[in-house]
Amino acid sequence: MLTKKFFKDNPVKENTAQQFAYSILLYDGLEELAVEFSKTQIKRGEEEAEAIKNESSPEALLKSKNQLLRKTG
Repeated sequence: MLTKKFFKDNPVKENTAQQFAYSILLYDGLEELAVEFSKTQIKRGEEEAEAIKNESSPEALLKSKNQLLRKTG
């Protein structure tokens, strides 16, 4: 069974889309585990939600989003 302990004891060093797709076929429930793990590692969604709440207009939101994309891309 793939549990949090399993992932802690066996950290992923590199993962590819092919490995993930193959694993989904082998392990029922892997997608849900991956989503929950991702939520603990990636905070982008929370930051974006906060930015959306704080913007005063759609234009300002688009402008700030474009600036963020330029910095990360």
